[in-house]
Amino acid sequence: LFPRTPTGNEHWSLTPKTTTGDGITLGESVGGRLDRTLASPVAYCPVSIVRYRNGKEGVFPHILDRGKPGVIGVLANGKRFVNEALGYHDYTLAMVEQVPEDEEVCSWLIADQQYVRYLPLGMAKPLPIPI
Repeated sequence: LFPRTPTGNEHWSLTPKTTTGDGITLGESVGGRLDRTLASPVAYCPVSIVRYRNGKEGVFPHILDRGKPGVIGVLANGKRFVNEALGYHDYTLAMVEQVPEDEEVCSWLIADQQYVRYLPLGMAKPLPIPI
């Protein structure tokens, strides 16, 4: 149900790759109907791709990072596009809506030096505090 995903692989999600809509298909096969008039077809959450030492990939949800002082989210054009303190669904929905149709839907979280010194940003841990 993700918009703007012609191959089905354009969005990263917290759901397992095996979640492919089989429940919807099964329900429709016995006469069920899916209400597609909802405000949003999905529960959005901004995630980063994480590459583990064993070569596997996963995702890290940016549920808490965005709203802290010293962090902004920008699109590929380098411009801020949303109030980062809004809910994670609102952040991602704004990203999907504001990225031009012919571009990849993605954003970057940028943090200042004070932030990265004391707070984690995704999988990046704070800098060590000198003793």
